[in-house]
Amino acid sequence: FEEEFIGTEEEILIEEEKQIGGNLYYVGHTRHYLNVAVPKELFEESEKPFGKCFLGKIDGHLEEGWLNISQIRLGEEFS
Repeated sequence: FEEEFIGTEEEILIEEEKQIGGNLYYVGHTRHYLNVAVPKELFEESEKPFGKCFLGKIDGHLEEGWLNISQIRLGEEFS
């Protein structure tokens, strides 16, 4: 099921910060309840994206249970 979303741009909700494979990510899920991880460095250092929705491009698996987000549209929150 997850494979069909690789390469697509999806709305994601950021929920928390998590360490995966020794790196820090902001993690959350898509509207289809897929677990996604966004590298923390894609955000401004002072930005706290928790509870906000963004568009993110899914580029593959990070590790089991997590899809990696390689690009994010920072200024496009959804209401």
